[in-house]
Amino acid sequence: MIQVCDLLSTTQARGYLMGGQIDLAVETCSILLPQLRDGKLRPLGTPSPKRLADLPAMAESGVPGFTASSWTGIVAPPGTSKAIVDKLNRATNAALAPTTQATLKTLEAGDVRFPGRLRRFSQERTAEMDQHGEAVRRGGGVKQR
Repeated sequence: MIQVCDLLSTTQARGYLMGGQIDLAVETCSILLPQLRDGKLRPLGTPSPKRLADLPAMAESGVPGFTASSWTGIVAPPGTSKAIVDKLNRATNAALAPTTQATLKTLEAGDVRFPGRLRRFSQERTAEMDQHGEAVRRGGGVKQR
């Protein structure tokens, strides 16, 4: 049986894993990469829909339908003008030059998408939050904001 623990941070989860207080965690690969490379942690699978290098997708490991992703985005307050949002998006995409993309790929960050497209980002995040919210509700938890 798996008991879900609500931890405050990736750092806390990593510490609990390394200290043996928890048996597994779903975490961002790039955060745990040093411990994975040193053999201090053993990866079971990636929650991405497809294999990540030598790491099988969870579906390949016997857990079909289990997907999760880690994402980073730049957001603005509701009501921010489209002109400002578009300007921020252009500047952000310009800053995320090929060298930045290459660095993220060396961290095995998975599906790195550049340049950012606002509508797609919004749609993907909404769908993922709905999916995880439903899983939390089915499991008897409470979806928090």
